[in-house]
Amino acid sequence: MARNEKRKTEVLIVGAGPVGLMTAVCLAERGVKVAIVDRERRTNVHSYALVLHPRSLDLLEEAGVVNELIPVGYRVDRLGVYDNDVHRATLNFSKLQNAYPFALSIPQSRLETILERRLADLGVKVLWNHEVETIEQTGDGVEASIDHIEEIPKGYPIMQMHRVVTSTSTFHADYVVGTDGYNSLTRKLLQIEYQDLNEAQVFSVYEFHTDMNLDNEVRLTLSQDTVNVLWPMKDGRCRWSFELKPGESHNHSNNALSHFIEERAPWFTSRPEHVEWSARVRFEHRLVTQFGRDRVWLAGDSGHLTSPVGCQSMNVGLIEGHDLACRLFEILRNNGSEESLSEYNANCTEMWKRLLMRDGDPQPSEGANEWTAGQGRRLLPCIPAATRQLEVLMDQIGLQF
Repeated sequence: MARNEKRKTEVLIVGAGPVGLMTAVCLAERGVKVAIVDRERRTNVHSYALVLHPRSLDLLEEAGVVNELIPVGYRVDRLGVYDNDVHRATLNFSKLQNAYPFALSIPQSRLETILERRLADLGVKVLWNHEVETIEQTGDGVEASIDHIEEIPKGYPIMQMHRVVTSTSTFHADYVVGTDGYNSLTRKLLQIEYQDLNEAQVFSVYEFHTDMNLDNEVRLTLSQDTVNVLWPMKDGRCRWSFELKPGESHNHSNNALSHFIEERAPWFTSRPEHVEWSARVRFEHRLVTQFGRDRVWLAGDSGHLTSPVGCQSMNVGLIEGHDLACRLFEILRNNGSEESLSEYNANCTEMWKRLLMRDGDPQPSEGANEWTAGQGRRLLPCIPAATRQLEVLMDQIGLQF
């Protein structure tokens, strides 16, 4: 095994999901030398993340990719809120003061492919099959040991693929950004606590074609103690996510899907002929005690997790990656103060304490109807927005922080 190849970069990004790729693009566009590694061999073919918030579309325009994304996504203008079969409220994205006042339904894999292509145009290639082994902060930067992993066939007569370390490189970087997801090795190497805040949610997820006109609307249905969401997709496809109650199990069959629909969303009259994809997914609610220290910082799911319904964790991660890239650029190019990284930590912590309701639940404001006034805690994680846009949408149904 080859060892001790030495490489130098200004910023090393660990994790090539949407947040890592976005961070890398923002840095490369500003002329910062960046390297990005990921332990997987390519982007995810199927993942839960599906939705880009209006604020994310603004940032992706700045990154030079929004015009590629919109044609391959499905525009969502409204969020309809149902109590089983009773329509309770509608939130209109058109009232947001954004260049793109709508959400975009698009598979994470498409987003990652387009961002990776943009990064390649900027002269940066993702180093797939590369895994961080150690990170050591030094006086003038960070030394990271990175293993190059290859899949080697093994076994007869049934062949299996084994991951084998074939070489190790040492990266010297001024800064490291960990965007390596909920199981972040970067976070673990920093020994930062990842606090479990609430009970995990488990969902049965189904994708299929539908003949129902979904009219550019995502539909949220609250049924007893469960949260369920229907996201329209491109080309007549849609995705239903049904929260599983204790004792319920996931089943791929059409019958299982039909049962969920009849029980929790009787207004959905379409019945699929074929389930194209389904999965059981589990989401925890977690928050780090800090978003990094010194020259190693976190963004995205490595720092937080929440309900998947409103896709807040990934989209806020895009905001964090952009913010962190801008701060690192100022430090590396314009003699900016490293105190701005402490400010990044404070801003992220404050935002997520609000989104995870650590400082209290949303409260009804004047004009709230009786039903929505009592649903603030359930509704907040389901709204596809954050920061000021979230406040505007909440105000439409009489809720406020």
